[in-house]
Amino acid sequence: METNKHMPVDDGGLALRRLQADTLIELSRCLTSQDAHVRTRLEAAKIRGITAQQSRVLLVLFQARRSLTARELSHRMGVSEVTMSRFVQALLREDWINRSPHPDDGRSYLLAPTAKARKHFPGFVAVSNAVLDQLFRGFSVSEMASFHTLVTRIQRNLSPP
Repeated sequence: METNKHMPVDDGGLALRRLQADTLIELSRCLTSQDAHVRTRLEAAKIRGITAQQSRVLLVLFQARRSLTARELSHRMGVSEVTMSRFVQALLREDWINRSPHPDDGRSYLLAPTAKARKHFPGFVAVSNAVLDQLFRGFSVSEMASFHTLVTRIQRNLSPP
């Protein structure tokens, strides 16, 4: 096994296991830190009544450029339907989204940003861009492409067969 600054000479796989565990912990810490940065920036932008995770729901809706069901949102965001239901209830309560009956499925609703959300859209984009710039500061396009490939591969590894 090749030695590098992250992994000593092979010791029966223990070094690799530690590196895997440390990497997973660092990824988790990155997500937690990212949420804190989003919260701080939302507050600075005077966008209130929404959490960092809920703001991502709006960004997904804006990006989709069409109404989506809660199930579609949960799939796109990689969260459970129960979690998405909580997000939806909070976003409805704070008037960030509205819902209308799905024309083809009487059990579903279509969710869309409200006028309030559209008014704050530039602020959400500014917050998102600032956090992305901070997260990936110093990364080249090639490094970002490689990182995206690796993270996508991890996600595929976790997906059911």
